[in-house]
Amino acid sequence: VDNYLRYTPKQLLGYYYYRLILRRLYSAVWVPGIYSRRFLRYLGMIDRDIYEGLYSADPDVFFPPDQFEVRRGVVFVGQLSKRKGVMELADAANYLTNKNDSLELRMIGHGPLASKLIARGMKVEAFHQAAELGRLYRGASALILPSKIDHWGVVAHEAALCGCLLLVTRQCGCVGELMEHQVNGYVMERCSRDEILSALRWLRELDDDAIARGRADSIRGAHTISPQRWVETLD
Repeated sequence: VDNYLRYTPKQLLGYYYYRLILRRLYSAVWVPGIYSRRFLRYLGMIDRDIYEGLYSADPDVFFPPDQFEVRRGVVFVGQLSKRKGVMELADAANYLTNKNDSLELRMIGHGPLASKLIARGMKVEAFHQAAELGRLYRGASALILPSKIDHWGVVAHEAALCGCLLLVTRQCGCVGELMEHQVNGYVMERCSRDEILSALRWLRELDDDAIARGRADSIRGAHTISPQRWVETLD
């Protein structure tokens, strides 16, 4: 299960359906992290029967660069859809451009909003293969993921393994494992132009020492999740 608790009508009904019918059918549940663990506890699953680490990027593909490599710019990777907050991201980028304060942003993905983003002046790239994506992360300062809802966000794990700082909304499930606010990234309270601008402002004001500490923290946090842990949990 990768869903998390949002108190939707379906989840409120699920509280009773799970406890009355589904609970006796399953001996264990596998989830990505703490967000989903809380949801399963709410439904009635015993905590010891909930296992984490369901999703993981590959550290053989996604790894940090040489410490002396120059890193710059912000990257978005994901589906170009309303749920991912890409139009709000475009609004923030255009706001900065209108203020003569350009944002070096690469948007990578495909989806129904691609043409609208291009019409707003965004440069959109098609999805890259994993090895190329790893090289892109290693050259970027930060990943931005302004999702309105994102059950986990594997791209955040990929970027953290590469030593990126993370600019993500609180609605991304990976926040519980990969993020410490204003240490290795910035947690946006919601998907909005102003929250995105606040995150970008925080990133821009960091000094070299804070950046180095944040990158190290991203890498440490990312290595608590791995394919090896996945295999051990399955076994």
